[in-house]
Amino acid sequence: MSTSQEHERDEGENTIVYRVPCSSLRKGGYVVLQGAPCKILDTDTSNVPFRLQHVMLYCRMVPYVSSVDYDVINVEGKTISLLNDVGAIKEMLLPDGELGASLSAAFSDGHNITVTCLRAMGNEEVISFKVSTENVNL
Repeated sequence: MSTSQEHERDEGENTIVYRVPCSSLRKGGYVVLQGAPCKILDTDTSNVPFRLQHVMLYCRMVPYVSSVDYDVINVEGKTISLLNDVGAIKEMLLPDGELGASLSAAFSDGHNITVTCLRAMGNEEVISFKVSTENVNL
C-alpha cells in the first residue's frame, strides 16, 4: 500500500480515514479538520519556487463518506424514525432549520418521504429528502 493512501482505523469510534496528498484535494470533496469531516467549499493554490515545493508536500486525512436512503415512518417532536432497505428501524434527530421544518410539514401532510443521509467517521446526518406524490393511507 502506498504512503499516499495509508488507511487508519480509530477503534474507539470505528472511524475510517485515509491519507492523501494535499495536491489531490478538490472542491466538493471531504477532509478531516479538528477531528471532524468537513466538505471542501473552495481551494486556493500558491506559486512556490520549485526548490521549496518538497516542503509543501504533505498529506491530509480524508474520511470515507457514503450516502444512504431511508423511508420516514414517524416524526415526533425532534425525533424521526427511519426504515432502511432491510427493514431495520433507526431513530435520528430531526435536522435543524428549514430542512427539518419542511420535512416535518411534509410528513404531517401525509406524504411518503425518503431522506438521504451522509455517513462519515461514525456520524450520520440527514442532508435532503424527497416527497412522493402518493399520500399515506393511515
